[in-house]
Amino acid sequence: MHRLYVEQAPHDTTLYNILQVPPNATSDKIARSYRVLSRKFHPDKVEDGEERLQQIREAYEVLKNDATRLPYHQYGLMEVSDAAFLLTGVTHHKRLNSYEIQLLSLMGYVPGQTLSREKRILYLAANIVERIRPLVEDVVSPSMILDVIAQECAILKKLPLGSNILRCIGRAYRHAGQSVLRQQRFKKMGEISNYLRENVHHTKHFLEAATIQGKLLLKEKMQSKADGVVNLPKIECHFEDDNLNDSSLYCYNDDFINQDEHQKAQAAILESLQVAALWKVRKIYLDRTIRDACMAVLNGNYFFFPSHQTDNMNGWADGGDGWVTSKGRTITTSVGRIRAASALMMIGNTMVQCSKA
Repeated sequence: MHRLYVEQAPHDTTLYNILQVPPNATSDKIARSYRVLSRKFHPDKVEDGEERLQQIREAYEVLKNDATRLPYHQYGLMEVSDAAFLLTGVTHHKRLNSYEIQLLSLMGYVPGQTLSREKRILYLAANIVERIRPLVEDVVSPSMILDVIAQECAILKKLPLGSNILRCIGRAYRHAGQSVLRQQRFKKMGEISNYLRENVHHTKHFLEAATIQGKLLLKEKMQSKADGVVNLPKIECHFEDDNLNDSSLYCYNDDFINQDEHQKAQAAILESLQVAALWKVRKIYLDRTIRDACMAVLNGNYFFFPSHQTDNMNGWADGGDGWVTSKGRTITTSVGRIRAASALMMIGNTMVQCSKA
């Protein structure tokens, strides 16, 4: 189990930093650090140590066992149930900070409201227009806008599932921009090529979802078969001893770990797979929704100020010819469309790169 923490980079290191341990620390090391810090920051010894001690206790509650540590390590989740609330936009039970609201907004969710898909696309399109407006109207240098986007992403990617969500949205922006620019270059061939690319793109997402669902079902089946079995497979063990080489030590569960501990480890992996399966399925829906909103903008349906006053998508194109700037100047639809596609590609690339950094 410990190998997972060694091989995978953590989604967030905040709790590890609070306990002053590396992300690949063993359970024993985390427990020792907790005891040392609890004594060090005890309110009787340190003035105003109550708040720091509370942080230490909360961090330890998450990191002390694999069932809560693994989802935090992989996705930044304090509670596994938060994944479902976040990916479906149902957040009535939770008080959100400004960054969490911003991430939900990028996904097309409004805290406290349930939007239909049509209204969600409208909401996303309005946000996208304002996001790319400075680039389309050429009032701010691209480097300045992209710096702002990068700073936002650096904060948002630390939120639970933040890097996954930003990467999905960034790819949707980029894909929508590329498809429009490709069509401009190759009218007929571009339409055929774009159709094929769309199908490949959707197929890839469905295959990813099917693969992770298969892994989940297999793991659940293995877990049910393992219940009651005493002979457990060999696993790697790590010891806190300067005279021993971790990489060369192996042991058998029968000698060093009881069945209950093994089952807890398997349950932790199973929960992590459930989060991964949920994300793969929701990613398909998020990708389609974001790209539909992008195409509503890029097709010229949302270049006009009158559309801001209506919820009826059929009336979006009734405003006139061209993108009306904030100063009243009109940019023709063809020029505005190319600028908007280029802006989405730049912003999308920045979001993808920042989510991986």
